[in-house]
Amino acid sequence: MHSLENSNSGSRIQGHNKTDYEASEFAAMLRCIRRFQVPRRRKPLQQTVSNWLYPIGFSSIRVNHMCTVSAYPNFDRSGVQYHFYPEDDDRALTALVESTSMQQIFDTFTSIPKEDLSVRHSVQALAALFGVQKFMFTVGHLFDPSETSEFKNQLDYIKTLRDHPVFQEIVRHVSDHRSEADDEPLAVSLSCLKKLQIGMRTEPAQNIIGELLRRKTSLSLFAISRVFVCMSSESIYGFTIMSQFLPVLYSKVDTMSTDLDVWGVTGALRNCIKCSTPAIHCKYLERLNEVLNENSVVFEINTLCKIIGFLNEISFLHLEVPEKESTSETTISTHDLIRKVCNLLEPRVCEMAMLDALSLNRFVRLKREPANFFSALSKRVSELAEEDPTVSLMSVIQPKSLAEQKKLSQFMHDFLDKCTYFENVYFRVYQILKRIQFDPLLYHKYWSKMTELLVNQDSKSDVEGIFRDDFEDDTATDLTDEGLLISSGHFLKQNFFHIVSDYVHLRNQKIICAKLNNRRFNCNSQRCMIILDSTDEFWNNSFVPYEILKLMCSSGFYFPGALERVSKIICEFPNDVSVLFVERFLRACFMFGVEDIKGIEESARIISRNSHELYPFHLLSSFLALCFQGCLDRESVAKTFCPEFLDELDRNIAAMGYKSRKSWRLRNVFMELNRAVCLDMPEANVPWFHEKYCRDEAESRGYLRHTDLHSEVAQVLEDVLGNEYFARGTYSPYFYPIDFLIETNEFGHPVQIRSKSSQEKVEGARIAIIVNTSKDFTNYERKLKGRHVLMKRHLEIMGYRVVSIDPKQWNNFHMRNQSAKR
Repeated sequence: MHSLENSNSGSRIQGHNKTDYEASEFAAMLRCIRRFQVPRRRKPLQQTVSNWLYPIGFSSIRVNHMCTVSAYPNFDRSGVQYHFYPEDDDRALTALVESTSMQQIFDTFTSIPKEDLSVRHSVQALAALFGVQKFMFTVGHLFDPSETSEFKNQLDYIKTLRDHPVFQEIVRHVSDHRSEADDEPLAVSLSCLKKLQIGMRTEPAQNIIGELLRRKTSLSLFAISRVFVCMSSESIYGFTIMSQFLPVLYSKVDTMSTDLDVWGVTGALRNCIKCSTPAIHCKYLERLNEVLNENSVVFEINTLCKIIGFLNEISFLHLEVPEKESTSETTISTHDLIRKVCNLLEPRVCEMAMLDALSLNRFVRLKREPANFFSALSKRVSELAEEDPTVSLMSVIQPKSLAEQKKLSQFMHDFLDKCTYFENVYFRVYQILKRIQFDPLLYHKYWSKMTELLVNQDSKSDVEGIFRDDFEDDTATDLTDEGLLISSGHFLKQNFFHIVSDYVHLRNQKIICAKLNNRRFNCNSQRCMIILDSTDEFWNNSFVPYEILKLMCSSGFYFPGALERVSKIICEFPNDVSVLFVERFLRACFMFGVEDIKGIEESARIISRNSHELYPFHLLSSFLALCFQGCLDRESVAKTFCPEFLDELDRNIAAMGYKSRKSWRLRNVFMELNRAVCLDMPEANVPWFHEKYCRDEAESRGYLRHTDLHSEVAQVLEDVLGNEYFARGTYSPYFYPIDFLIETNEFGHPVQIRSKSSQEKVEGARIAIIVNTSKDFTNYERKLKGRHVLMKRHLEIMGYRVVSIDPKQWNNFHMRNQSAKR
């Protein structure tokens, strides 16, 4: 970039000739939209945000969320365009606001006579240049940059802009006349310099920062928030600057009383989260809780979304503040406030605009409750996606059925076929790809484009470095958009191989923890579980418990206290917890053989009420766990064993591939449920139709239960009874594996059984000897796993006398002599 400091400040350099870009579709549409802008009179600060002109939805004009000119504080909440002086009838200012291209802004600025030029023109020109960039390359990728502008990408736009002499003159004019600018235009100018890649250590930026510091006690929340956005990535220097504004922000937190106050404070706090202290966070939580309890403020949807986003950012700090409304000494946590705000927003989700939905993207990825709020949000996002199917919106959708997956898959096929700016969105596309389970053609199409992108980037030498426009700290948009990056060289290669590695683990269903040394993994898991089992602040919502349940199931560590805490959450918040959380709880109870625990009946009601949100495998696993608990209702059985559900299962298995491990797991759990219903619920009259499946599995896989302990037990039985009086590796009716089978006559004496089928009746009794191994028991607190408990129960129902051999008991000191084993 040419020097901004050494150029002649009085020079008036004319811009380049106008291009055809001004007459493009983009420019024409933007001018059309701006004809509908109506300047409004300045209103006092105490007015609510409902007085602002803010986008409430989408019409046939796809970009109408940009055409906002707010009265106070002279910017729109979408952050796409700033109009600092709406009441000024200066034609040059109006022309700068309505400009639709870089060259048009330059032409307007250079046409202003020197004697009429003021800092108002230069700050408006700077904001307009950034507005054009943001509209072209950021807001939902509404247009294909290769077709709607002369710039190849965002980096090319910035490079062209920074090298332009008129731009340098605009920046210099703002810097030289900074003392004459109003607070908010000056703060926005600093933010625009940051977004346009002008370093915060350059002379123009330093001059503006110094002027803002001199005014720090009188700056508005919006101006302070802009400073935080610029300083958040400046390391120690940035933290030093931000810390000087924190006392002012703390005083404003204590006086929040309107929607506008909460909106401004929340945005400012979110932008300084890297250097703010727990004290100011606790003060915010306390005051926010008071405002919510007063129930006197009608919050805008955008404000509620901003609150949820900020609370989500600080949720892992585990902050708690006193609940003043309570008669007893109780506290309220960050998660409690998130739940309260979500429940407040739920009835209005149907009115949510696109940018509000996108601002909750990170929250959606990390949280699953309150369930009713997430259900309403998912429905609204689907509606918005129907009207405007952009990649950003699609990344928020969580498909819950095979039909929804197919719909999302079809969208991605169309998008990848037509997309010519793949380098801008490859990471966002990958996030969507992870939610589509059964589409190899789509995977191949994506990786072909990724390989092509990598090869093309290797051949480029004209683009140096990377530009990553980080919108997380932008109080105006609150977009978390990892995919919006223009990169080359080293960064793309690193990201590519990271995605490839992640993809391999995703497709092969591998758990990263499995790569660790078993002893170290078990030790760390045990320590982690003990800590979580005794720490209250980890259990304020279902996210951490859900991860704990996953870890318990994958490691086999059984912690009764953890399951009891989870059951308490389900009982206290039955309308908030997600159905996936409940499914994981039921699966853990079944896996660890836990019966008669609180929360099972409530879980059964939640599963029955929200069964449509579960994939077939999760639904069948839940029903199997409920059958184990004796809580499976007849209605659920009827919905499962019917032609419609069987057809859905067939479609899922076909989509997964008949020979894949996923399809085998699905068919196997369905077989287990069929067997459990036949034996535990004979009144349901469900037929046993897995006989052939089980027989084929037994023939192809063989009898898998054989260890050294089995051999030792067989030797003892042979010594006691002889080979003719027991059978090894047989199957019961309904195909339960029996390690050793003994049959007796009416007098209790063993009889020869080699020629007899297990289906035949015997005069005496059948004795099933089950040799358990260490894998049949849980870790940490030793307990027989649920599948083996269920097998024993079912064998007894079928008339077997079951003898279980515990390897620990078999090998203890008292059993080492042969007579004891006999």
